[in-house]
This record gives sequence, structure tokens and C-alpha cells, in this order.
Amino acid sequence: IDISGSYGVEYYSESNTGGSADAADVSGDDFIDDGLIVFSGSSTADNGLTFGGRMTLNHANAIEDQQLTIDGDFGHFMAGAQDGVVDGMDSFMTPGSLIPENGAVTDNGGTTAGVGLLSSSMVADNPGTEKVGFRTNVMSGFQAGVSYEDGGEGATNNNDMTAWIVTYDAGVAKIGYANSSTGSTTANGAKTDQSQVGFSTSFSGVGISAGFGTSKTAGANGAA
Repeated sequence: IDISGSYGVEYYSESNTGGSADAADVSGDDFIDDGLIVFSGSSTADNGLTFGGRMTLNHANAIEDQQLTIDGDFGHFMAGAQDGVVDGMDSFMTPGSLIPENGAVTDNGGTTAGVGLLSSSMVADNPGTEKVGFRTNVMSGFQAGVSYEDGGEGATNNNDMTAWIVTYDAGVAKIGYANSSTGSTTANGAKTDQSQVGFSTSFSGVGISAGFGTSKTAGANGAA
């Protein structure tokens, strides 16, 4: 078993003015900390399959993510509450944690218009949700992956999510297309479909990437 980790402390300061001015005696200053301890390990069996496991403990003494993996000539299989397979393959064409200015609140009507579209079209992935996933090996530059999350067994846990991705690495550039579909919490037919297409390349050590996507939300019971 390998043990690794990280720890950081941040000083945070915020001051609000104008219509959102701080109330009296609000300092707006605070120290924030975050830490992780990662336990991981792997072993290769006589049949050539490599079995691995990973569990991450955060500074609040809670399990942040965990997974098991199986690797072999067939590809890569994972199961657990961890970043999904598709999320691990689309990083070359996504903007990471970028949230557009004013996002869903003004540009898309927000909740006041009954729309509430997402502020990002990146393919969905819920790191803390249990899931299974599969990724092929690279074949002539092509690679594919799929991930599936089950929302749960309750009446309001119908928000299952399925995502898939196909990439091609031509050497001078890499391109990809990803898609995900997330159902409503109830069985009313509502769902959110997201797609992402993009590429990445580099010149003289400078990386260039671009991603373009769409997010479509279908209303309940056949509504727009």
C-alpha cells in the first residue's frame, strides 16, 4: 500500500460594497485549510490482470473518494465513488472549473423563468457518486470510454447518468467528442443532455486547446 497526501492553508479576505454591502462587524477574513491522505495499491495476478484500489481521507475525517480498478489487455475497468472514466479522458478539451460570468442567472433566465439551464456544457460527472466505467486501450490513435451512475433506489432517485466519449490522437493534435444524459430525480421524463467536442495541440511547448458544447434540458411530462 502506498500512502501519499497534501495539506494547505489559505488566508481568505472578502469585502462587499454597494447594494450587497457587508453587515456591521463582518470582518470578511478567515483561514481555510484542506488536506488529503491517499491510500492506494495494486497487484498483478498470474493471469496478467492488474487489480488496484484507492481511498482518500480528507481533513474532516471523511472518505472523499474511493474506487477499485482492473486493467488488462481488454482495457481499464473501474467501480466506486471517484471521478468517472469520461471525466478523466475529456480534460484536454474542457475549461476545468470555469464558470461563465453571470452564467445561468441572467443569460438563461434562471429559476424565475422556470428554465434554470446549466452554466456549463461540460459533460456531467459527480465525483462522490458511486459509478462504474470502462475505457478501451488506445488502438491506432482511437480510444473510447463510458461511465454510468445510478441515482439510487428511492422514488426521487431516478437521476441516473450515462456518459461516453471517443477520442483520436493524431500525434500533432488530439480531438474528441463526449456526451452525457442525466434523468430527472422523479420519473417525469425530464432530462438534461450535454455534449462536448474539442481539440488540443501544442507548438514549441505552448499548449492550445478549445472546447465547444451544448446543454439541452427537456421539461417534465413532455413540456419544453
